[in-house]
Amino acid sequence: MILPILLTLLALPAHQHRFFAALIPLWQAIPGRVNARNFSRYSGWNERTLRRWFQKTLPWAELHWGLLQLLVRLGVLEGRFILALDASFVPKSGKHTPGLGAFWNGAMHRSETGLELSCLALLSWSGHHAFPVHVQQTQPRGQKADRLEQYLDQLVSFLKQRRAWLAQHLRVVVADGQYAKTMFMDAVSREGYAFVTKMQCNANLLYPLPAHIPSGEEADRNGLERLISSTSMGGPVCLVRTENGCGRASCGPPLYAVPPSCGHPKFGPTRQGEGACGAL
Repeated sequence: MILPILLTLLALPAHQHRFFAALIPLWQAIPGRVNARNFSRYSGWNERTLRRWFQKTLPWAELHWGLLQLLVRLGVLEGRFILALDASFVPKSGKHTPGLGAFWNGAMHRSETGLELSCLALLSWSGHHAFPVHVQQTQPRGQKADRLEQYLDQLVSFLKQRRAWLAQHLRVVVADGQYAKTMFMDAVSREGYAFVTKMQCNANLLYPLPAHIPSGEEADRNGLERLISSTSMGGPVCLVRTENGCGRASCGPPLYAVPPSCGHPKFGPTRQGEGACGAL
């Protein structure tokens, strides 16, 4: 029911329209491996014909994106989404496979030889559905830039390309701990979205004091410590001045509230097992 409408809305060329109209129902029905040989067993196509089709550039991304927009337009999905970013390892042997290299295999907790796919998926806010909207093969080190830079380029490109639609439907970007880097946080914050990730226990965190609180007099420090302790940190803090000014002519360099387990000289090195902010 939805497939004919989707293919019509995408305005694909007639030959691609016929190919997808026959391929997608077959893809959902055949048992076993999804490859050209198995497709040829359950269809009237020759295996070589299928291989030639899959070697062409097909609009897979437009197909996924069109399906998502259609479901939102029909009211099947609520118009609020979370963007998830993660990489998937694909075991692969051989010497001539494009993109073959050493990548982290999370299932085995070690680096192995194979392929890696970086995927962006939109998760529905209430329906618990995931819709892959952009997939990119990670190139091994030596052939291209560092893999984190490849992830970043993919994310920035997608956010800019779909900016108008995402501004109405996207709320949060979610990624695991390997994406907890300043460059990812800056890229997401520039687009106006919240970034949810898992940071290391020794992440360098600074907590700026509210702008309306005066800072500068030694006599006020005890009051500031009591205020931060009761409102934001949940415990004692160390007030640390930084080198960069805050832009206010009356206060000079700003004060930052730092957990006592951060390793700052006032409190000594961080004890093992405690949360920390790192060296300042």
